[in-house]
Amino acid sequence: MERRSPFRIFRAHNIKHIVMKFEMNELKEMLDRGPMTFIFRKKDDSARRMTATTNSNWIPENQSIEQRSDKVITVYDMEKKGFRSISVDTFVCA
Repeated sequence: MERRSPFRIFRAHNIKHIVMKFEMNELKEMLDRGPMTFIFRKKDDSARRMTATTNSNWIPENQSIEQRSDKVITVYDMEKKGFRSISVDTFVCA
């Protein structure tokens, strides 16, 4: 069985770099496996690298993730030791 890539690659018009577009269900599956490192665009358009997960085995006891939207994913930031909500449209690469 051929394995499909978990992201789509598009060349944006007038942009010289390649942007990877993630689909929410594929991104959730990757984060559910355990910590993953990825880059996303912040609201000020700067880039940030984050290592995060949605896997409960990596999240401190008595804490849990609640997904509130189909366009925003809540993750546990392994470096900052806290929850972050990130728009799936801002993921650049994993």
